[in-house]
Amino acid sequence: MNKIKFLFSYLKCYKTKFFVSCICMLLIGGLTSASRWLVKPVVDKVFYYKDIKMLAGIVVLIPILYLVIGVLTYVKNYINVYIANDTIRKLREDVFKHLQHISIDYFVLRSTTGHTLAKLTNDTNNIYQVLSKTPSVIVTDIVTMFGLIIVLFYLSVKFAILSLIVLPIALFPVYIFTKKLRHYSKKTQTEIANLYNNLQESISAVFVTQLFNQQENEIKILTTKCSLQ
Repeated sequence: MNKIKFLFSYLKCYKTKFFVSCICMLLIGGLTSASRWLVKPVVDKVFYYKDIKMLAGIVVLIPILYLVIGVLTYVKNYINVYIANDTIRKLREDVFKHLQHISIDYFVLRSTTGHTLAKLTNDTNNIYQVLSKTPSVIVTDIVTMFGLIIVLFYLSVKFAILSLIVLPIALFPVYIFTKKLRHYSKKTQTEIANLYNNLQESISAVFVTQLFNQQENEIKILTTKCSLQ
């Protein structure tokens, strides 16, 4: 929880931009659901009653609808990526400033160069992915899901109830996959940190490596470690 509060402290200055992004995400979810609602008039009036006026209206409406969705998606993605990039820039600067004043014991006893580099690069990149993609997934997908449920009830109550019964069963494999994904993600973070450490040691000692003609040995060591990732 403290980590989340710490991250939100960097996001306070983007309230207005994030509000605009949320409006775009809500509209995208609503319009995506509305596009599915067009299935009923197409089937009922166009195919069954041969309503040419309805067909002409839908032919015009669908491109306009998806054009609006496309514009809103662009605006939403632009704002989210801007917030994520600027936040990560500030976060990396603050971490680097902190490292300049931290005790030497940290570098000697508690961490390695590779682990420190991983925190500055790979860990912050993961935070970037969260900031740029998670809000969109949470807001847009949830609104779309509830919108589609409403549309499904409008189209067929029987099939809507059947879908809601099957939904928890479908979510169970997702829960298992997500749990395993978190485990492997932590493992990957550790392996990447070790790889950074090996690269730093190898590059910093390249003069000695070439002096004793150990290039092939260093290549084999790095290849072996990479194959274990």
